[in-house]
Amino acid sequence: MRIRTSLLVLVISLTSASIIVTAFIATQNFTNTLKSAVLENLNTQNVNLMDKINRLMFERVGDIHLLSIGKILGNSNLTLTEKMNYLRAVERAYKTYGSISIYNMNGIKIGDTRNVLIGINESQMPFFEHAIRGEIYYDKIPVMSPSLGQYVLHFSAPIYDNKGKINGVVVTSYPLNKLNDVLQGPFQTDLVSSNGLLIYSNYDRESVMQKNVSDSKIIRMLKDTTNTMNSTVENRMGQDFILVGMHQTGGYLDYKGSGWYLILGDDARELFGVVQQDTNLLFLSAGIILAVAVVIAFLFSGRISKNVNELRRLTQLVSEGNYSVKVETKRAKSDELGELASSFETMRQNVNHVNDNLNAIVTERTKDLKKANSELKLKEIDLNNANEGLRAAEKAKEEFMSMVSHELKTPLSPMKLYTEMLLKSTSSFGSITEKQKKAIQIIHNNILRLEVLVSDILDVYKLDIGRLRLKKTEVDIEELMNQSVAELMPLTTDKRIKLGTDIRTSGTINCDSGRISQVISNLVKNSIDFVPQDNGRITIRVEEERAEKEDKQEKGVSVNDSDSTTGPKARGGDNHKVVFTIEDNGPGMYGNDTDNLFKKFYQIDTTATRKHGGTGLGLAIS
Repeated sequence: MRIRTSLLVLVISLTSASIIVTAFIATQNFTNTLKSAVLENLNTQNVNLMDKINRLMFERVGDIHLLSIGKILGNSNLTLTEKMNYLRAVERAYKTYGSISIYNMNGIKIGDTRNVLIGINESQMPFFEHAIRGEIYYDKIPVMSPSLGQYVLHFSAPIYDNKGKINGVVVTSYPLNKLNDVLQGPFQTDLVSSNGLLIYSNYDRESVMQKNVSDSKIIRMLKDTTNTMNSTVENRMGQDFILVGMHQTGGYLDYKGSGWYLILGDDARELFGVVQQDTNLLFLSAGIILAVAVVIAFLFSGRISKNVNELRRLTQLVSEGNYSVKVETKRAKSDELGELASSFETMRQNVNHVNDNLNAIVTERTKDLKKANSELKLKEIDLNNANEGLRAAEKAKEEFMSMVSHELKTPLSPMKLYTEMLLKSTSSFGSITEKQKKAIQIIHNNILRLEVLVSDILDVYKLDIGRLRLKKTEVDIEELMNQSVAELMPLTTDKRIKLGTDIRTSGTINCDSGRISQVISNLVKNSIDFVPQDNGRITIRVEEERAEKEDKQEKGVSVNDSDSTTGPKARGGDNHKVVFTIEDNGPGMYGNDTDNLFKKFYQIDTTATRKHGGTGLGLAIS
């Protein structure tokens, strides 16, 4: 049998199955249409009932409002008896309320149309607290009325006297069972408060005001979405009901709503029982037909797959590089599998020929690669020799820097010594004039500058090559600060700059005291160049590092030697970091300058007429 015949049988089976599926889809569409119609009817009924509730509550709000602004209850010329007779007439005319009561300013009931519980103090009740403040109030959740012995909704409002002042409260009690007049109907109807309390049910009256249904599926759906209406199927008393719920998000005119939920339900079994039976029968028929189609397909596919598996096995061997395997099947060459096997065999022969040619090319390229590898090794030897030369040059550079540093410092030492001796008043060289002393002082100062410059250049070089080593010891913080200030004090005294300290911690730190002093000296000298004379102020602050650092002030520079701050030890042995901050009242810097501040040889003012000296190495070392 040709493959096309086998496939034709499969197509017939699949076509039968598709007809059944189409019929099933049509049934489902009919069911969905019926469900939509039922839901639409329930939605319409729900909207109408909620509208009736809103209008009913609006009428009760309107009644209490009329009693509040009327001229009877607030008329001081009428006795309490006359006012109560008026309220009884209102109660008989409306035939709506269980009772109407009057309260004085202290919350004492002074009048009631049923003459019950006169004198009771209900000043703590919400209906009194809101009304005495001048508000129209209504209960959103029914409460048990002690005087009526049933659940009611209170509506309250203030009573105004002839001068427009509040002199009491009027309260109407609306019995909860009055909702029957509005909510009775052919559907199961529930009215639920905003907190989930069942306040009305026409089929489960025992649960009214006793059961909380917040965890019901329809209530959860209404709470979890922004939609005011929703629907679902829920099991009630062992039966499935279609439920449609609506959330009261608003009211009607003066009635602003109570946040209630109105749930309508209809028996799903009665609506969809026949449809479900037809659907089940269709499923059964479809299952039988599909089973037969699968058996037929399996029988025919077995005949086809046997030869396909053999062809797959042979082509797998070819794909693994075994080009000597001949690809052929037992089927006639006139059918599709035979033609496919013949095509694979032709392809195998072509690939085998190409593979032989590629092997010859690879052999030739391998020889070229070996030659290239030999040349690469020679170049690697040359590169190693060049690297050795670079390392020798680096070592020579290091030795040169050490020699230059030594040779530059050697003549400076006697120069410095002799200038110091000349500047002493008891010098053995005799007395000198003030003019000579001034000249010698200039020479001495420049010698000191040159000495610092040589040290800075050597430090920068050591930093660049990673040879700068710290000699850490335990150093007392106050002693370190006093020593640094003492060394810097002559520089600030000459310019009448106030140099102070702000030590906010104590104890010792593990650091290189010489380098810490060098950093502080560099920063203070930098500040001396920029603060105003006479009114200049420089403060050195020492404190423990906080968990969250505050932003640095625009005119302050913080210095934190992270390698030297394992202390103080006065804190119970715990390691803490110490922050050294140099703060001055100089002109500050712009963002561009702060980015380049710690670069070597950088100067903010690089003009020929710049006011401040320096090499630009101090902050780079710091």
